[in-house]
Formats: sequence, C-alpha cells, structure tokens
Amino acid sequence: MWNLHPSERLRYWQDFRHKISDMDLDKAIYETTHLWSYAPFVKYYLTTDQIKNWPSPWELIYDNYYCDLAKALGILYTLGLSKHKPSMEICIYNDKTDNQLYNLVFVDQGKYVLNYTHDEVVNKKQINKNLILQKIISDREFELDKF
Repeated sequence: MWNLHPSERLRYWQDFRHKISDMDLDKAIYETTHLWSYAPFVKYYLTTDQIKNWPSPWELIYDNYYCDLAKALGILYTLGLSKHKPSMEICIYNDKTDNQLYNLVFVDQGKYVLNYTHDEVVNKKQINKNLILQKIISDREFELDKF
C-alpha cells in the first residue's frame, strides 16, 4: 500500500477498512496493527500541541508521512472508520530513563494496545511500569462520525 500512487493508496485503504469490517474485532485489530507496522517512518510529522491541525484521515493517507504519532493516528482512523468503531484513545507515555515517547492506541480501555511493539498487539498490563502517562487524546476529539 505504502508505495502506491496517492489515489491508489486511498483506494487500498478504503478496501482494507471494508475487509476488516467483515472480520471479528480481534482479527481486525491484528490486521490493522500489521498494516501500520510497515508504514514508512519519518522522525517528525505531528505534534500533540496542535491536534486541531492534524490531517483528516484522507489527508494522512494521501500525504504518506508517518512519525510514531501519525502511525497511532492512522491506526485510530482505520479502526474508527470500520464498522467496528471500538472506543479508542491515543495515550502518550514518556520513558524517563531515555526520554523516549510512546504513542499508543488503547482500544477498549487497554484490552488491546497497539503501536507499542512492532507488529504485535499487547494489553495495558504488558506496558512497562516505568513509563509515565503524559497525555490522553480521545477518539471523540476526531468526530469520526462526521466522515
């Protein structure tokens, strides 16, 4: 998907959302994690202090720039625009030992945690206890129902 022309990438993403809508939630979450684990990475793209300026779902896919936070947003958009529509939030953690940020997607209050380990789904009990929660961004802030 990631190397396709922008219009083809948008079409692929639409087809992907339809495909995961026909799966049970567990499988849809795994497939979404797998897809986003291989998105091209850039070091900086989005910041948490300008959420109102974040790209729409289609702009994100079209632009094809994915920092760790943009990947979390892409995961949220993908699942939020499928038929599943689970409750989700982006939880931003800081590891004080190395000052690394973790932009995690909590689905169903952390029953599923995405974007923590490459190509894996974990739950909130598996998150390093030394991480400090910095910010929570609810899926409600994106008003996905309007899309």
